[in-house]
Amino acid sequence: MAKFRTPRRRLTRQRSGFNVSGDKKGSTCKLLHTDELHPDQGVISVQANKHAIDLPLLFKRQFSIIGIGYYLKANSKCAITGTIKWSHHGQNNSVDLKPEHIETNDWVKLGSLLEISAHRPHSQIKNVIITLTIATKTPISFFGLICDSIKHPFFIDNDVYDAFLEKTSLYIPEILYIDPTISQLPYSTIIGNSKPLKSVPIVCKSCNRCSRFLPIDILNERNTLSFSNHCVSRAPCQHSAFSTYKIEIGSEIKIPKISNGQLVTSHFGHQLECKVCKKFFVNLPLNPLRDSTQHREDSLRRRAFEVLVGKLLERKWIYHIYRLSKGKEFDVAIWEKFDKKCFNCGTLLNTPNDMNLDHTMPLAYLWPLDETATCLCQTCNSSKSDKFPIDFYPQDKIDKLSKITNLPLATLQSRPINRIAVDELCNKIVWFFDDFLSDKDYQKIRKGKKAADLIVHALHNVINSSGPTTDLLDAYKEKTGKYPTTITIHH
Repeated sequence: MAKFRTPRRRLTRQRSGFNVSGDKKGSTCKLLHTDELHPDQGVISVQANKHAIDLPLLFKRQFSIIGIGYYLKANSKCAITGTIKWSHHGQNNSVDLKPEHIETNDWVKLGSLLEISAHRPHSQIKNVIITLTIATKTPISFFGLICDSIKHPFFIDNDVYDAFLEKTSLYIPEILYIDPTISQLPYSTIIGNSKPLKSVPIVCKSCNRCSRFLPIDILNERNTLSFSNHCVSRAPCQHSAFSTYKIEIGSEIKIPKISNGQLVTSHFGHQLECKVCKKFFVNLPLNPLRDSTQHREDSLRRRAFEVLVGKLLERKWIYHIYRLSKGKEFDVAIWEKFDKKCFNCGTLLNTPNDMNLDHTMPLAYLWPLDETATCLCQTCNSSKSDKFPIDFYPQDKIDKLSKITNLPLATLQSRPINRIAVDELCNKIVWFFDDFLSDKDYQKIRKGKKAADLIVHALHNVINSSGPTTDLLDAYKEKTGKYPTTITIHH
């Protein structure tokens, strides 16, 4: 059997690996208790105080950013409101925090960032009071309340404000660069009552760049909190440093089927560095070093999948077809079908331009964009990425999504590849290699990478992760007696 291999990788430009921080390797963890908070007549309210917070000037500009963050696991729907009060130059200030609505029983990370004008490098705010009010009918698990200013030297010394603003909510509270396992803010329960060390345990994994221990959801690993998954289509992850975490001495909690007292194992694995280190210390420095074509590699493959699926299923562009058949714009119809709100978080989207159209069933698994699309905001669409609905939404959301999109519950609760598209690909295998991949955009080689190779490699990953396995090169050779010349192969 011919074995397809990706071309040689580009030379490494950034320091990476197991010992970047010189401290933690990204393959150790702590198992910690969390607090169990019980409501009183449907309400929990907690309050924390901090005497003073320094305000360093960020991004070489005249302002600072303070933030709060925490992790929460609810057993039922809950709504969270909050305020933060402080005094600055003798004046009292109060800001309402962004309301949050939780509709999942997985761990979620929450928090807010606030910009504060500061004209002196060593200014402070004082008498900081944080109040959180949680409307819930059942107890919640609560962990890692932190509050401070952003003071990492990188954000002080570099004007990366534009990059900082991109999808910032995905990086709260990690962006504060505080280790919640050692710097939790003491709080008191004003309404309701707490039972310290009684709630469900949480696993915090080390980052090999900043050395912090940050939470992962080990019972639902596709619910990525502080670290992205390492292997998804090829799970279970076979890379020991990414999937096996040594428990730090002093962690006495055991999680059945996950921890044996010495190690925590992960099915999908997690990256060695946390999401915020990945963004600012890996991707951000690398991006300017990439030429314009390399920077678009992922989008090129995505567009190739869009075109390929359309041709395999003999579908024309949905926007054109919908306009002709319905007399209405496709994106407007989806936007209105979902009541002009993000289906996941409920954020109001003022116009269709504020919406991100999600495939619902992922394009990576050869599902087309059609009338089953989902209306999401940009943040939720980025979080969902190539996940199946079952790996992103709670069950009640899946039930609702089935009613809105008319997709069967069985489909939304599974992780299928589009077998019709796969069968058509096998039927049209000669056309695929000889015609489709011969496009000049797919034949260009840049830095040792050919786009056609990357497309075939991505197809093999998803096809062979969904069984039964299919070797596209062998299928081509069976029909032609030779291997295709449009890609790079090794026998």
